[in-house]
Amino acid sequence: MDRAGCACLSKPFYFLHVSIERQKIYHCCGSEILCTYPITTGKMPPCNLENSAGTPIGLHRICEKYGDGVLPGVVFIGRVSTGEHFSKYADWKSRNYVVTRILRLEGLEEGNNRGKNIGGISCDTWKRMIYIHGIAKDANIGRPTSGGCVGMLSGDIVELYEKVNRQILINIVLE
Repeated sequence: MDRAGCACLSKPFYFLHVSIERQKIYHCCGSEILCTYPITTGKMPPCNLENSAGTPIGLHRICEKYGDGVLPGVVFIGRVSTGEHFSKYADWKSRNYVVTRILRLEGLEEGNNRGKNIGGISCDTWKRMIYIHGIAKDANIGRPTSGGCVGMLSGDIVELYEKVNRQILINIVLE
């Protein structure tokens, strides 16, 4: 077998597959599932439109990574580490803080998750600042509770962050 169990490929093709229905993210190589992680997605129905609070569907890629060396549970504001653990914030139980690591997504389908749709309405994942990131409330995992981002347990996002590079493709689907 080739690297990471990708026997059929001369150069391994790694990608992420997000299932909104299953609330799971799969790290894959070719047809092999390397790892599966539980997630939380948007509290509103999946939607690519700006201000929808829905997780955008379609083909994306990681365009930016934030959090090298940041301790688990540290809060990010504006993609900048505050240096403080979420528990130091009085409102952490009522807010969806971005913690630990950030993988910023960029849509690759013009008119679907990039730019504007046929009606001229913004559907741009990058402009919406949609991320895969760590969350402060582990109880939210497995059910849709976010503002559109894909949330992961802190330990899981650290592991995934180390395994993936910028430009890796991500397919976000309903089922």
